Amino acid sequence: MSDSASGSPRVERSVPRDLLKGLRWDDPHITEARRVLQALAREAEPAGRRVFLVTSALLGEGKSTLCALLGLVAARMSRRRVLLIDADVRRPSLAGLLGLPSRPGLYEAMYGGVPISELIRSTALPTLFALPSGSLPGEIAREPMVEETFRNTIEKLRESYDLIIVDGPPILAVADSLVMASAVDGVLLVVLAGRTPLAVIRQMRHLLKPLESKIQGIILNNVTRSLPYYYDYRYYGYPPTTYHTSPGPAATTPANGGSEPAKGQKG
Repeated sequence: MSDSASGSPRVERSVPRDLLKGLRWDDPHITEARRVLQALAREAEPAGRRVFLVTSALLGEGKSTLCALLGLVAARMSRRRVLLIDADVRRPSLAGLLGLPSRPGLYEAMYGGVPISELIRSTALPTLFALPSGSLPGEIAREPMVEETFRNTIEKLRESYDLIIVDGPPILAVADSLVMASAVDGVLLVVLAGRTPLAVIRQMRHLLKPLESKIQGIILNNVTRSLPYYYDYRYYGYPPTTYHTSPGPAATTPANGGSEPAKGQKG
């Protein structure tokens, strides 16, 4: 877990792009992120839910970007203390979107004995913090995540933040997101409009069936590039709780109602 005799965790030197650079706060996808947060405030926070897992069925559906946007918007516009956790250790990208290195982080805290307070990073916003993914030890990489270990880590963080958003790995890629879903308060599912096959979405929902009560909603990403007529659905009032713009987070459909999440999609 370390690369020196002192036991200090290795710091990743390469830092990808910073999402904050060039970000316009009046962009449509910022508006949509606000709507997602408003929906969570109405439906989840009264029940005391403030730790959310964001996941998807497949790679490349935009879940990490959505996590970053939700965190940025919540921290800037509501002044809440927000923690973003990059838990997709095999393909980490959330920390990079914030201009931070991907390690050390979560897995050093869970399996390496590093105090979690030493791993949380500040960001350009004073109330937004990030916990990178860290490195996955070889012996751990071959085994499923232990729910109790993840749950204990979340419980240590819960009381220090108003909102915690976890960027989990894709549901169909590894079993870790199912373990994480058991330990959080709510789950947001991201679907890439026009690309994610309906059969895949149904398989994802089937895997999450035992945890269905935790699903807060399904977010359609990249809607107007693939399905421009979705504007008409909201305008004419078919699913009144569905929202759309482009590109970025789009339709937010409650898990217990609303239209079929992949209606009209080509996958």
